[in-house]
Amino acid sequence: MYALEIEFLYWVSSLLKPNGQFLSITFTQPHFRLPLYAQSKYCWNTTMKTIGNDFHYFFGIMTKGLLLTDEELNLHKNYILRKHQKFSVVALSDSDDEEYLFKGIEPEQV
Repeated sequence: MYALEIEFLYWVSSLLKPNGQFLSITFTQPHFRLPLYAQSKYCWNTTMKTIGNDFHYFFGIMTKGLLLTDEELNLHKNYILRKHQKFSVVALSDSDDEEYLFKGIEPEQV
């Protein structure tokens, strides 16, 4: 899904000098981007800032050579776990219908 982004971030990380910074400006909310950025293989830490009032821009600042916090590491770990989680599909049976919406409601007296 994120194959190109992961390859791009790998190359950016390899080009940065120690304490070098990579700035990512996006409209994508941090809870979508941080799991992608917060990976120990890049050898950087992440900081997210929000700019704007009604319409937000999100700035991801990655600094080479600084360690990720435990919280950042957990973001990526949880993302991977959710990505591989199996979901079950629940089908409605013939007896399931919308009648439960009307329980306890008496028809209007005309």
